[in-house]
Amino acid sequence: MNSPIIQLPFGRQLYPQTLFSFLLLSAAAILLFISFYFNNFLAPFQDKIPVPPSSTLSTLLLLPNTSSSSSSDSEKECDISKGEWIRDPKEPYYNNKTCWMIQEHQNCMKYGRPDMEFLNWRWKPDGCEFPAFEPLQFLELMREKSLAFVGDSLARNHMQSLMCLLSKVEYPKDISKTSDENFKRMFYTNYNFTISIFWSPFLIRAMETDPQSSSRVNYMWNLYLDEIDTNWATQIDEFDYLIISAGNWFTRPSLFFEKGHYRLRISRMESGIKEVIV
Repeated sequence: MNSPIIQLPFGRQLYPQTLFSFLLLSAAAILLFISFYFNNFLAPFQDKIPVPPSSTLSTLLLLPNTSSSSSSDSEKECDISKGEWIRDPKEPYYNNKTCWMIQEHQNCMKYGRPDMEFLNWRWKPDGCEFPAFEPLQFLELMREKSLAFVGDSLARNHMQSLMCLLSKVEYPKDISKTSDENFKRMFYTNYNFTISIFWSPFLIRAMETDPQSSSRVNYMWNLYLDEIDTNWATQIDEFDYLIISAGNWFTRPSLFFEKGHYRLRISRMESGIKEVIV
């Protein structure tokens, strides 16, 4: 039995079997095109999914809580520098009784600070959640490694706060070569992890013009802009991670030197900071 012939415009003819094969191939081509298009369309966005490697410091400081985080949260980028402080009713990580590393002159709770509301705040980045710090996971990631803080007293406070956070798991052993609190080196025996502080408020070589002064705010500092502070710069090769912070001391009255020559003076005035170029 002969198959019916389909009449097409312009005098063309087509058998139904040929039309069916043509439609089937067209459908397959369309499906292949859609698959190829979406794979290539989504490829640029796949690289933006934040999967921090274990070797980066950001991973150490921002440890995700996998038990409570959803897959949608893990696909969002989190800029922790933008956000606000919000109230947090949870118990703080530590206090002056649970951590012995708070220095006496900063132990306001021990000496009767009446309000404790300052303990119940946490940082909330815009558009994402800041994961809770997990001391055990941090120490596991830092096993066989070393970390150093370089800066002024704020850097020292950061180190002390980190040690207080880690005190839930282990207290470190003091292996410092000096009794100076500004140059401490602490060792976590069970994790072979070392944490240190190098006090260097300007990061460059700085000399006190009047070391016997009762105030470090009012007398001049000689700052050598092209000379690094060897107190920390000669030892950084010993550490896997280095956190450098500065800025709090930059408003001190200072004399600036470059290549051994006097270049600039900055002095504190009642109306602010005055620069005198020489």
